[in-house]
Formats: sequence, C-alpha cells, structure tokens
Amino acid sequence: MPARGTATNRQLASNRQLAVGRLTASSRQNVDGSGGAAADDMTFLQSLDLASATTFSAISGAYRHLEIYYVARSDNVAAQGLLMQFNGDTAGNYDYEITQFQDASNNFIGAGVAQTSMQIGRLNPSGAPAGSMATGRIWLPYYSTTTQDKCAIGMVHCIDAASSTFILLQAGGTWRTANAAITSITLIGGSGGFAANSSASLYGIT
Repeated sequence: MPARGTATNRQLASNRQLAVGRLTASSRQNVDGSGGAAADDMTFLQSLDLASATTFSAISGAYRHLEIYYVARSDNVAAQGLLMQFNGDTAGNYDYEITQFQDASNNFIGAGVAQTSMQIGRLNPSGAPAGSMATGRIWLPYYSTTTQDKCAIGMVHCIDAASSTFILLQAGGTWRTANAAITSITLIGGSGGFAANSSASLYGIT
C-alpha cells in the first residue's frame, strides 16, 4: 500500500474535471436547439453622437441579437421619453408598455398602442443636476427574422429634474411588421433633442 500522503493517492490533475469537459462556446445550445461555434460573442458595430433623431443604418443581418447602450440627456426642461423606430417606419405600427419605479408612492405604468414610435427609455431633463445622464440598455432579440414581429426591451436609470429624484424605468415594445428584418434603428429624444455628450453604441450578438 502506498504511503499516506504520496502522489499516488492524492487527487491528481488527470482525475480532475479538465477544461475539455467544461462548457465551451462550441458546446453551448442556442435557443433554436443548435450549437454555436461562438455563442454569446458580442461585436461592436457602430457608435453615434445623439442629435434630435439619430439613426444606426445599414445594420448587418449576420447576428442573432442586437444590444444598444446609451448615455443621454434631453435639451428640454421637462423629462422626455427615449423613442425608437425601425427601418424609417413612421406609421402606427408600434406598441409599448413602460413601468417606472420611483418611490413608494410615485410609481407609474403606461402604455401606447398603434403609435408612430415606441418608448424604450427615458432621458434626464435639462434641469437635472449638471453632468447627470440617463444610462440605459436596449435588447433586440432575433432582429433579423422575417417570420415574426420584432420586440425590444429597455432598462434605464435616470434623474427627474433638479430634485435629484432617481428613477428606474423598464420598457417593452413591439414593431408589428413581421416580414421585415431590422436594418436601421432611429433613436428620438422625445419632444426635443439630445443634450451635448449624449451617445449610443450598437453591438451584435452571435
């Protein structure tokens, strides 16, 4: 019998779970049941300085999902919603719902049906503390399919006016044009434009 404490009865590297047995990108299962050589990889596509209405254009259909990250502020004294349109469509093909969490007595739920854009976030007003920016993220799953309506989900942390009231807003919307892949995304600063230093970046996810 080997002496106690010798290498022969210790747990050796050959008996451990090796890297080859761990979950790798090539062995993940995608939503559609297929494997993916580079599942969940994120690729930077475009970055834009936001103006009154700013468009990510010529979006490739080579990815499974899209994500947008933004920091933004309105040039309007009143708080504004961040609006979104696809493919230049300004007809009443957008539905959305928002839930705003502020404090125990000032939460809010709102919705729009058959609108000309969807609200997907919110912007700090010009009266908010200097330097403060709404910071948000937008998810666009399966944006390039041509067999289903396109949906978007947004989340943003922002400040309402000079009172420094913090707000967390969640939004979800649908573009009711099932036969069109998304090839452009326009962000609109509500009833006004975007203040200086507002920007957004677009990423593709495989």
